[in-house]
Amino acid sequence: MYEIIDGQQRIVSAVMLLKTILLKLEQQDELKEMIKREKERYLKFEDIYKLRLLGGDERFFREHIIDGKVYPHEVLTPPQKRLKNAMRFFQQKVEQVKDIEVLKQMKLKIDNMEILVFLVSEESEASCIFTVVNDRGKLLTNLEKIKSF
Repeated sequence: MYEIIDGQQRIVSAVMLLKTILLKLEQQDELKEMIKREKERYLKFEDIYKLRLLGGDERFFREHIIDGKVYPHEVLTPPQKRLKNAMRFFQQKVEQVKDIEVLKQMKLKIDNMEILVFLVSEESEASCIFTVVNDRGKLLTNLEKIKSF
């Protein structure tokens, strides 16, 4: 298991997009076995979730986004509402795609994503790597510095 120092929002977005693509592709009988394998590879294998969020939104992410359970809107926290709205956005966009080959190509793009993994023994090393990787010739904002811890 890895901790995400930077890019959790992008990874969560990719997972939500992939989930909606797989749901749509699952409607094709000939793809059901492939979809099952992909869900196990990227989303959840048996009771093991492939992505765990930090903080209080972990359970909501697992149950609503990955498992598809419905939550009453009035009990959601602001971050949970944003996750729910983002999922709805991806569902609407994927639903507009009528060509299965386009969906397969979209899935392939996600399959080909690369994530930089740096193994460190101390948190200070992670902070240093974060600073170097995000160095664009300008100073990091205080928010960016805080996010690295």
